[in-house]
Amino acid sequence: GTIKNLNIELDSQGINGDSYIGAIAGYISTGSTIDNVTVTGNINGIGSDIGGIAGVVNYGAKITNSYFEGNINGEGDDVGGIAGWVDSGSEITGSYSKGDISGTGINVGGIAGLVQGGAKITNSYSEGDISGVDDVGGIAGWVNGGSEITGSHSKGDISGTGFVGGIAGKVENSEVTNSYSEGSVSGNEHIGGIAGLAHFSSIIKNYSTGDIIGTGNNVGGIAGWSTSGTITHNVAINPYVNGLTANRVVGRADNYGTPPITQYNFALEETTVNGDLRSDTDLDGAAKTAVELKTKATYESLGWNIPAIWKIDAGKNGGYPYLYWQEL
Repeated sequence: GTIKNLNIELDSQGINGDSYIGAIAGYISTGSTIDNVTVTGNINGIGSDIGGIAGVVNYGAKITNSYFEGNINGEGDDVGGIAGWVDSGSEITGSYSKGDISGTGINVGGIAGLVQGGAKITNSYSEGDISGVDDVGGIAGWVNGGSEITGSHSKGDISGTGFVGGIAGKVENSEVTNSYSEGSVSGNEHIGGIAGLAHFSSIIKNYSTGDIIGTGNNVGGIAGWSTSGTITHNVAINPYVNGLTANRVVGRADNYGTPPITQYNFALEETTVNGDLRSDTDLDGAAKTAVELKTKATYESLGWNIPAIWKIDAGKNGGYPYLYWQEL
């Protein structure tokens, strides 16, 4: 079935419960769609699968053009601003979450906690601070199984212990493309401006602008730790990167195939990097000045699609690229 065109304002108590919690539905499945729904209020769950709109989105269900504004707290796994768990070809499109999201388990994200089984998050964004333990991201906590995040961005500080990223904490056999992160990212190890871990995955045409702060190993402006896959045509615009092992673009890369996984990336020349730097120059990126990183030609040289996917204007978004749909 379809639920659409709703505007819901929760009372001061919000929604409180155990698991499978969402302001619209605890679980949506085959053939179901939630469209053009707005929810305002707070949600708290003592279990898992907690979302602002739905707890679980499964078997090809969709959430489109829907918005959650409020704070979410979950004491279990899979906590997200729109959905806790997105699986099996399901999609979240054109949606946003505004507010702080926290979890005491794994998989905490600004849009979704867990994204797997070929699911997609497209043209969506999160504004607010995101915090959890492991697998914490500005858009999704853990992305795996041929899933995809594209055309999305996060704006807020992201924090956790391990596998923390400005877009996704952990990306496995999946991809993140044409997305950006504006907040700081912090934790212990495997900390990245886009992904904390990229395992057999593609991280392509993304950028991050916040400080990346780790107290342990594998910290980078785009990815903390990459194992095979591809990290290419990204831009790291981070003022500060800190970790026991750290680099401007990728903290550590273990390449099990060819071509090399870290090619054709740019990084802010003035970035301060503290840590035991890797000798591989691919991990550091080609240096660009602050002025160059606000210039259209810089991104076109990396093959970014301007203006069909990205736009750049000196008077908008601090002079950095923004997504075409942000003007629609």
